[in-house]
Amino acid sequence: MSEQKLKPCPFCGGKAFIENGYVGIERVVFVKCDECNVRMPNVYVRASYCANDKAAEAWNRRANDE
Repeated sequence: MSEQKLKPCPFCGGKAFIENGYVGIERVVFVKCDECNVRMPNVYVRASYCANDKAAEAWNRRANDE
């Protein structure tokens, strides 16, 4: 797994971090803002062994990215 640098929160500019949790019995990974607590949709760990990378990739995507 490669560590991706997370972009600041698109809403408040706060620092983001990767967090692990559960939805029912399914393990999930998501990125959350330390300031405003906004979080992105869950990335299910069972779907990919590189869930942290996928969560970081989803968080870092911006509307004006090509």
